[in-house]
Amino acid sequence: MEFDRLELLERLLKTTLKNIDYAMREDPTKTASLIKEARFIGKEIAEIRGETGTQKQAEQRTPVDELRQRREDRKRGRA
Repeated sequence: MEFDRLELLERLLKTTLKNIDYAMREDPTKTASLIKEARFIGKEIAEIRGETGTQKQAEQRTPVDELRQRREDRKRGRA
C-alpha cells in the first residue's frame, strides 16, 4: 500500500487536530506543542500544493497586519 507525501501529511494533520481536541479537554499542557506541530504540517501541505507564494501570504493577512501596514503608510505620508 503506497501513499504519497501529501496524503500522508493530510492524514497526520487530521490525527493531530483530533489530538489537540482531546488534549484541550484532558491535558491542556500538551496543546501548545500539538498546535506547533499542526502549523508545521499545514505549512508542509501548503508548500506541496504551491500555496506558499507571496500573493497567498498577502491574502492571508490578519486585521492586525492591515493596521500595521496602514500605520506605516501614514508614517511615510502615503495615506
